[in-house]
Amino acid sequence: MVQHQNTSPTFDGQCLKYLAPVISEPRREPPVVYYVNGINTSGKEHMKTALILSLVTEGWVHGIYNRTERMVRDLAQCAADWLAVARLRLRERIGAVSSSPPGDPVVWNQATLKVYKEITSPQRLRQWKYIVCHSQGNLIVANALLYLSVANRSLAEQVFPTLRVYSLASPSPAWPELLRRTHGGGGRLVYGYSDDIVTWCDPHNWPPLQRTPFRRAEGDWRQAGSPGITQHDVNRWHFLDTNFTRGIRRDLNLSGQISSVVTDSQKLQEMIDLMTK
Repeated sequence: MVQHQNTSPTFDGQCLKYLAPVISEPRREPPVVYYVNGINTSGKEHMKTALILSLVTEGWVHGIYNRTERMVRDLAQCAADWLAVARLRLRERIGAVSSSPPGDPVVWNQATLKVYKEITSPQRLRQWKYIVCHSQGNLIVANALLYLSVANRSLAEQVFPTLRVYSLASPSPAWPELLRRTHGGGGRLVYGYSDDIVTWCDPHNWPPLQRTPFRRAEGDWRQAGSPGITQHDVNRWHFLDTNFTRGIRRDLNLSGQISSVVTDSQKLQEMIDLMTK
């Protein structure tokens, strides 16, 4: 019987492993599945979503915690993250990159630093790595990947071929070129709602631009009905109502029907409540 040590994270950048207690024989790694949460998320909510993801992927999930500092400070962090992404992407675009090891990035966001350390560690370097990120988690991951692409291009070229990002409700304005499959990377799979106003923080998602070359990235884009933030919720709107669940299971070579627990929101909530009491 697998021993479960599911606990809520307490500090920024903390990485804990989660496994849904109903899973007796977890899927073998790699791929290693990571989860990076978004804005205004408590440690308990982070744990809940990681456990849902464990059910979906039938294995361990490595949760990297983006600690909340309450809404106002979280929004300020998002703004700083957004500007950092734009600045790093500009450096990449103009070719201001380096191939000399710079050491760890100097960042105030410890979740960004943890993502960087995880994907560049000797243990993970050539393993397949799947990162599921939601909301601000996209900015955190994009920052880590862009820093790697700009500051240590030779190392990035080793990491990106075995790295895939599942991008849920992303406000990030840019991602590194090396992540694209056309450039040899593992790719970024996009899931979101076109009327989720948080995603409008990425100018490519602005409705007037959808018939121009600057339109949003292709992906599983849906509509909830009217502009708002209700559809930004990760558990209800992104795990259950998009193709994300089917997509990541297919990529993990998981066959058979997804448990009704995972596809029924009420049953899912009841199970998660029991697991996290």
